[in-house]
Amino acid sequence: MNDRDPLAALLELIETDRAARIDAIEAEARATARALVAQGRRAARERVHDALVPERRRLRERLAALDARLATATRLAAQRRLRARIDAAWRVLPAALQARWAGPVSRAAWTALVREAAVEALGKGPWRVSHAAGWPQREREDFARAVVASGAGPVAFDECATIEAGLVVRAGGSVVDASASGLLADRGAIDARLADALGLGESPA
Repeated sequence: MNDRDPLAALLELIETDRAARIDAIEAEARATARALVAQGRRAARERVHDALVPERRRLRERLAALDARLATATRLAAQRRLRARIDAAWRVLPAALQARWAGPVSRAAWTALVREAAVEALGKGPWRVSHAAGWPQREREDFARAVVASGAGPVAFDECATIEAGLVVRAGGSVVDASASGLLADRGAIDARLADALGLGESPA
């Protein structure tokens, strides 16, 4: 059985595909630029005998405009490719989170982080923890003991059919939503993190 983090494997696959596509875009852009420059130079030679200096000036301006258009086209193409890669990642993120919840080691790390965040955000209880299926009784008991040891609690649990993975902690009127849907709620922030993981450093438009 392959214990490799599925999300890491996905991001590696996306990065490999992105690099290949960007190389292809850059090669096409260079070919286009060479063709455009050659076309401009041919036009300049045809008119040089009439007005050499003005035509050179117009040629420089034209080449500058072509460079700007090429840069814009290249950037937009890269953004389209990035958007496609991020959309592909979004299609598998829910399943990746469910896989993490299903694995004892990754689930333990998940619940420990949630507990720490909830202790800081919610303070003392009582706490009510709604969780996805697949969280064993022993792990819930360990979670509750750790909460009480931190000075919060007591903790009551209920399995919630609408939570596909993760858990939601409530105390008073406050909530720490670490369910899969809660973790994926901020699309813009996740887009930015995916863009960083793909090595482009910015979210697509």
